[in-house]
Amino acid sequence: MGRAVSAVWIEGYCNACQKDTCDDLALAKSRHDKGKVNLVMADRLAVIEALENQHRGLDAQIEVLMRRAYLTPIEQQTARELKKRKLNAKDRIAALKRILQG
Repeated sequence: MGRAVSAVWIEGYCNACQKDTCDDLALAKSRHDKGKVNLVMADRLAVIEALENQHRGLDAQIEVLMRRAYLTPIEQQTARELKKRKLNAKDRIAALKRILQG
């Protein structure tokens, strides 16, 4: 017999679209059980790995920008957006790891 795996909703990840977020939230809600996507254990681990890779990539992009002596207003905005995305990825990684531990 197979091992029973509980499913949970991971906010911000669309398992059906295989992306961090659906392109159209309204479409996602109609398509994915009222906006909730069930992920099994293997999916969670894959999402954690993808998020960790994304986090590292964002960190590298931020580091490149921060090495500059001067940032244009557009570059400053880009840096802020990258930092927000990095923090979001970190929060999602932590949430998934809490679920796996509990």
